[in-house]
Amino acid sequence: MKDMFQSALAYAESVELIRYLGIGSINAGVYFLLFSTLVFFKVHYKVAMVIAFGIGICVAFPLHKYWTFRNMQEETMHFQMLLFTIKKLLFFGANYWLMARIVERYGKKPIPAQIAIGTIGGGASYLATKLIFIF
Repeated sequence: MKDMFQSALAYAESVELIRYLGIGSINAGVYFLLFSTLVFFKVHYKVAMVIAFGIGICVAFPLHKYWTFRNMQEETMHFQMLLFTIKKLLFFGANYWLMARIVERYGKKPIPAQIAIGTIGGGASYLATKLIFIF
């Protein structure tokens, strides 16, 4: 019985991870498309990051809450949104700091730098987001 429970739990978590990757990909796509478009139109890359980040929170929170983690608790939604925003701000701060170093110190272009940084942060972001929606 214990093995059956563990197998069911592992399956549920793998489906959850696939949903997270799907929503994460959509969110990353929205962020990257907006960021790239703004940079293309000569908006400073730091301003483009802030704009894309704000819109990304609006896209990611409801999709992760209701679809990825199937969390329907309305009474804790404001607290979850606060934690989600804090988590996103921490990751954004790290992203912003790394972008400044890569672009300004090493002279690399913002769009390839953003691709590299975004790819690295995905796994840690999943674990942090999962903890938020346990509440």
